[in-house]
Amino acid sequence: MKKIFLFLMCLVMGATTVQSQSLHFARIDVNHSTIGFSVPILMGLSKVTGKFTDFSIDIFYDVKNISQSSVNVKILTKSIDTGVDKRDEHMRGVDFFDVNKYPEATFVSKRIEKHCEVLRAVGDFTLKDITEEVVIEFCINGLNKRESSKTSGVMRATLGLSASFTLDRQDYGFNWQHSSVPAFVGNSITVEIELKTRSIKL
Repeated sequence: MKKIFLFLMCLVMGATTVQSQSLHFARIDVNHSTIGFSVPILMGLSKVTGKFTDFSIDIFYDVKNISQSSVNVKILTKSIDTGVDKRDEHMRGVDFFDVNKYPEATFVSKRIEKHCEVLRAVGDFTLKDITEEVVIEFCINGLNKRESSKTSGVMRATLGLSASFTLDRQDYGFNWQHSSVPAFVGNSITVEIELKTRSIKL
């Protein structure tokens, strides 16, 4: 149902797309952007949700030819936030992210694909020095152009997008299990991204 909703939103918002050359987006609106995740607990009985609060995203977006676009993402793993301090401290430690040894997680796109109306970023996701190819489905929610409020005569573009993908935590060496309930923490992690970012220049 969620993928159907994203698909319909893409169709609706696509009508407002600005026709221009390739745009470079790197100014993240941190107050309206999220890299979040959810982890199933006890085979779906509940789930833990969280986010990373410190990240950068570098996007080159070619409106007329999406296949010429690219994206690079860098996440500081110590910025994990699940709302529970004790749990976050545990996740920053060696059982999970081991942030002192592996301070960053990255995604570097290899190609951007369009299948019918579905957009996909195919690339390498690296976590704890382990790299796996992942496919991230995403939707362009809107692309707007207006004059800068700070610099007269300078035009800026604002891009909004939604993305999601799943990964298996054990593929990246996250093998910790609860001491008394081995299946307490699930292996399939859902990552969801909501992004609002501004162009460097037009």
